[in-house]
Amino acid sequence: MVFSFSDVAVTTKNLRNGVTLVEFPVGTDLATVMSKVSGVTVSGSTVNTSEIIPNPSTVSLTDDCEMTFLYQGKAYGFHFSEGKYFTAVFTTDPHIGQGQTDDGTAIATMQAYVSKIVNIGKSGGAQFTFSALPGYVPTCDIAISLGDMDKDNQTSSTDFKTAHQGYANAKIPLVVMCGNHDLVPDYWDGVNGDKGLTYGPTGGSTCNDMSISTTDSYRTALSSYGITDAETITGGTSHTQFNPYTFTFNGVRFFVGQTYWFQKPYDKPYVQIFPPKKVDAIYYAPDGVISALEAFVKNNAQGQPAVWMQHYPFASGSDIDRYWLDMNDVGRFITTSDASAYGTNDASIGNPYTSETAKAYAKKKKDKMTEIMKLTKNPVNFSGHSHFVQKAEYNGITDYTAAPTGKSGTEGFAYVVLMKGNKGVVEVKEFRFNIETIAGGNDVKQDILPADAQATAVKMAEGLQNMGITVADDKKLSAATNADMMKKSMDAMSEAFQTYITNNGGSNVDVTKLLGDNTNFETTDGSAYSNLNNVKQQTGWTEVVESYSTSGNSDFIHLRQATDQGATTTNSLYVRAKWQDNSNSRLQVLKQCGLPAGVYELKYNLKTVGTFSENLNYIECGGLRYMTQLSEGKWTERKQLICLDEPSTLTISFGFAGQQGGTEYAVNIDDLTLTYVGAFTSGTEMTSLIKNPTFVEGTTAKEVQGDGGQVYAPNEWDFAYSYEGWNDTKFIDDGSTFNAWAGTIKRAELSQDITLLPNGVYRLSADVMTDMPSNSSTIALYGFGDSNNIARSQEAGGDNSAFNNYSCTFEVTNGKATIGIRSD
Repeated sequence: MVFSFSDVAVTTKNLRNGVTLVEFPVGTDLATVMSKVSGVTVSGSTVNTSEIIPNPSTVSLTDDCEMTFLYQGKAYGFHFSEGKYFTAVFTTDPHIGQGQTDDGTAIATMQAYVSKIVNIGKSGGAQFTFSALPGYVPTCDIAISLGDMDKDNQTSSTDFKTAHQGYANAKIPLVVMCGNHDLVPDYWDGVNGDKGLTYGPTGGSTCNDMSISTTDSYRTALSSYGITDAETITGGTSHTQFNPYTFTFNGVRFFVGQTYWFQKPYDKPYVQIFPPKKVDAIYYAPDGVISALEAFVKNNAQGQPAVWMQHYPFASGSDIDRYWLDMNDVGRFITTSDASAYGTNDASIGNPYTSETAKAYAKKKKDKMTEIMKLTKNPVNFSGHSHFVQKAEYNGITDYTAAPTGKSGTEGFAYVVLMKGNKGVVEVKEFRFNIETIAGGNDVKQDILPADAQATAVKMAEGLQNMGITVADDKKLSAATNADMMKKSMDAMSEAFQTYITNNGGSNVDVTKLLGDNTNFETTDGSAYSNLNNVKQQTGWTEVVESYSTSGNSDFIHLRQATDQGATTTNSLYVRAKWQDNSNSRLQVLKQCGLPAGVYELKYNLKTVGTFSENLNYIECGGLRYMTQLSEGKWTERKQLICLDEPSTLTISFGFAGQQGGTEYAVNIDDLTLTYVGAFTSGTEMTSLIKNPTFVEGTTAKEVQGDGGQVYAPNEWDFAYSYEGWNDTKFIDDGSTFNAWAGTIKRAELSQDITLLPNGVYRLSADVMTDMPSNSSTIALYGFGDSNNIARSQEAGGDNSAFNNYSCTFEVTNGKATIGIRSD
């Protein structure tokens, strides 16, 4: 299904999950844009919008909404976006030619890395997905190198350019900046007391000229990729400056800070002929550059999605502050000639140097930098220098520090970043390109549609067909041409299903065939997806494989049928990872079906190995996610009760995300069965069994964790928490709402055990407000009658402008339950 619009230019991509991504220009009025549909074609034939359910011309969109359209009994999934999605790849500190012992990268090795990066998403290249946009096939759209280009710039950057030529050959723009090994305005190290601009056989200013010329050449080359607004940020002086610059790409503003935004400009040293003497360089405060940057942001980029970068991190490394003060390893620094807010001088840092005054002055610089960054939208910073991987927060700014491409143990490391025109950074993934052949990393074609009414109808029709349940021809979904007919078709399918149930006893009826094929994993494996020979297609399931391993360790990655005598039947599904080369590698299988209204019991056998960084074993239905309790080392039967008051899509997921290295992670799954228990009936409100449900019955003080504040837990509730930084847990002004906040919340969990509960199925709800940034953390409401039956609703981030209602459904079988809400 293809939409055409009048006066609106869109781009479309077919995602691997069968969904079509439609990207509108930033600023499009999505609420009314569908009224501008000028034509719809299906398989090349023109279709009237009135024949599609829902009628596209009457639909109001929101950014990143997913929607299914139904035409002649077939579902077409769409993801609508305001702004273009694209992928950026960040590498750092190649130190070309510097030698492996110094974390340097050989020219040929870097060429191989670049080749793998430019082939992301292409045949034979790395294939993977982002959680924020399932099915999207990332390609390298823009590449960034975060400084320390080569061996202290002793080769006129020739080697660096040769090592990175693959980007230009592939017509991918490369953004380059200087690092501390490329610019030497200060003392180089404690061993040599010469000032940087006079250090070395040719003098530091000669090296600096090479570096500035190199970064300028890459900046100038951006125009050949259609980037026409690249411009430098200067202090307006004639001094030698380092030319930090800015540009926009696909609607996102990039700020390239070179070594760092507070780098001092200077006048070069020279030799005076008469009377003969050597004249030292003069160094100037960076205030002019900082003022120019702030003015540029306010006048040109305020409120614009922004990606910030500089070589120095904000918080990575124990001695990072000295770099923000232009200090070498023994505390030497060169003072600036002019008094200023940000110049490096004795009065501001202290002479002799003390860590207290230095850190305070470094903080002053960092605070000013983040103040400017926060004028932009969703600012995120990328940095290098520290030679290890770290994600840190400073003043609410996330700083991703990358590792050198040549560092032992992380060779070929990169950040692969999903970005979007109206948001900036959407998702950041760690990735390694060092291995000879990238093994695995396949996000295969999926068939996972949005869980809306149209998709549910299609899935339900497929399930009834699997069970041999027939619906009259004039009531079949394929006959539906409008919403009224679709409702009649859904009612007819539900009626036919209930007739089947009645004819088979009325309750406790096996309806496993609704789930489709291969629920017991006795179907022979399909062909392997990659050169990981043990990763094989599973009939009836969607496989998502995001696991990388060197060829020598490829045998440790599995997604295949296995013989396991602990399972009920001969074979089970074996999902396993070990010796992975990147963090949060993911192996997952999924299945969807449509369920008519009713109460169901899903049973399956499970065995797990390891503590997962993300548990992907869950059941999702009716807007609720039921997490599966893991079964370490032994087969265990799991049961989940599902209560539906209307037809819904059921999603079943098994798998895990695990860290890199030799730790083993595994899941065995077998013998799924689905039983229709009985009809859904509503119950009675039981809130009175919760003690202090409105948080008005007093508090109990608890010991403070972190740097101060106060902690009060509501009476009758258990409160478990772990904070860093200043914290405050109390009742807010209206006296009936429990509130927790801190500099960093590692865990905040409020829970209560309830007894004397009649057995049955319960729905727990709470009004929740959170100001956590989207995708930065998770908040979850949960309830369970026993540890085998945990249900929770969860949300990543939220909106602090209003309360939202969370709910979850769980079963009580022994007269007691635990309810709670937690944040990580």
